[in-house]
Amino acid sequence: MSAGPITIDIGDRVVTDRDPPEVFTFDTDLTGHTAHLVIEDSTGTVVDTIAGVVSTVTATFAITAAAVATAGTYRYSVITDKDTATLRRTRIAGDWIVEDLAG
Repeated sequence: MSAGPITIDIGDRVVTDRDPPEVFTFDTDLTGHTAHLVIEDSTGTVVDTIAGVVSTVTATFAITAAAVATAGTYRYSVITDKDTATLRRTRIAGDWIVEDLAG
């Protein structure tokens, strides 16, 4: 039996702020795998799916406009091999918070 996903707080984003990219580090070699950052709203509707760039033990995601378009609290998951049922695995999950700051 495998352990469930690790839940971490990655910090808040600001509406329309796409920098810096999100970088996740894993305790396993991801060479040959794909990684996706999936963001869902409170109803489970997917807001955005971002393909990552995988490099040995990291996955880097360039944040899209859709991922930071509207203030709110969402859920995110980093999923490896999401399009292959036998290999699909949720690696990390947590809150994706987008704030609308004055300024």
